[in-house]
Amino acid sequence: MPHRTDASEGATEHIYYHEANIWVTQDRFTNGVTSFDIAHLAEASVIKGRWLPRHGVLALVGGLLLLPFVLYAGLTVVAISAIYCVSRKQEYVLLLRVHDEDVRALASSDQGYLKQVYTALIEAMQVRKARRRAGKT
Repeated sequence: MPHRTDASEGATEHIYYHEANIWVTQDRFTNGVTSFDIAHLAEASVIKGRWLPRHGVLALVGGLLLLPFVLYAGLTVVAISAIYCVSRKQEYVLLLRVHDEDVRALASSDQGYLKQVYTALIEAMQVRKARRRAGKT
């Protein structure tokens, strides 16, 4: 597994997963926007996210509301919204438990990708717990 060296401290950090802007190291999980300390993660899971996109449903309702006033425009909006909603792939979410709160850390239609990140997180969390038990913090 690759290691990343911090030039400022001369320390080597074990990398469990890295792709694009997603990093899972022995001490941190970074999703490109937010960084989480592994020590603060209580648990992680991959769950099914929202299947119907909120804006697609709102457009569908808007089209239905237009029907009595502008028939063809309402039907067009309803048809396009329905096709959009049905054609969407299932979204999966990497859910983290941080300080007794659930945090949606990553979302993707690729469940396998999220499972890879999840596996790396679990490994980092287990190593962190083992180091803490051994008194190495």
